[in-house]
Amino acid sequence: MEHAVSPQARAYLSGFFLTYLIQLFVHVGMNMGMLPVTGLPFPLLSAGGSSLLATTMGLGIALGAYRK
Repeated sequence: MEHAVSPQARAYLSGFFLTYLIQLFVHVGMNMGMLPVTGLPFPLLSAGGSSLLATTMGLGIALGAYRK
């Protein structure tokens, strides 16, 4: 099944998931001791706050863009 995604939606999806992957790699690097420890919250796993709200809103927009 192939979805026709507009260029704007494709750009948003790429940017959103790129930021998600960057946060993931930063956390892996911190746990392995390769990067300094920062206060970056882990998406969808950290307790509450504006990060959880922003992540869920971003996922909602991404799903809406993908379904159109």
